[in-house]
Amino acid sequence: MIQQAFFTIKEPCQQGWENMSVSEKGRFCSSCNKQVHDFSNSSIDDIKKAYSESRDGLCGHVPVKVLQEQYVENFIQTEHFSYLKRFWIAAVFCFGASLFTVDDVKASSFYKIKTALFKNSSEINDTISVKGVVKDNISQARIPYVAVAAICNNIVVAKAQANINGEYEIRIPKTYNVVDFKAIYLGYNTRLIKNISVTKSKNIVVDIDMQMKEELMLEGYIEPHYIVPK
Repeated sequence: MIQQAFFTIKEPCQQGWENMSVSEKGRFCSSCNKQVHDFSNSSIDDIKKAYSESRDGLCGHVPVKVLQEQYVENFIQTEHFSYLKRFWIAAVFCFGASLFTVDDVKASSFYKIKTALFKNSSEINDTISVKGVVKDNISQARIPYVAVAAICNNIVVAKAQANINGEYEIRIPKTYNVVDFKAIYLGYNTRLIKNISVTKSKNIVVDIDMQMKEELMLEGYIEPHYIVPK
């Protein structure tokens, strides 16, 4: 099975970017006697290219978010493929070869299968649905796969994850009337929304704005580590 390479800095340099002397490609680290490339405005593809062209290894000054985004992008692709695979298996199981001649009745049935894959009737009856969209508070861009938790008295009572479009639905047990929401995502400050009233008589929408953390940088030896896809 093909391994996927993710680039990382396992042991950050303790010299500090500001303590290194300026050089043509970025800075020079006197403690390890190496050039440190400035990747502050680079993509992960730029880093991969520089690594492939380096002869003696590669040290760099890299935004943490660039390293994190590799895993987020891989997660999005993996989860999207997993969803499509489950939907396809269910559709083939129900319709067999007739799947390839779709009329209105079959199309309607496809939608029902898709919904049934992720719904449990007992869960729906015993819970209140809260829906919303997670966005960046500056750009208003939707943020995918944010972890959202409902909390009461410091105990997590329900949790969910936003989809690829930043939309989430969390189901709160009917035994709770008021909860706090906590949203967590790489590169963003944890967002806490307190005292959300949960009632049976209304559709509840809670949109979540998240603030990006200040730019974090790492300096050190850049190397790939390999993960075998599941």
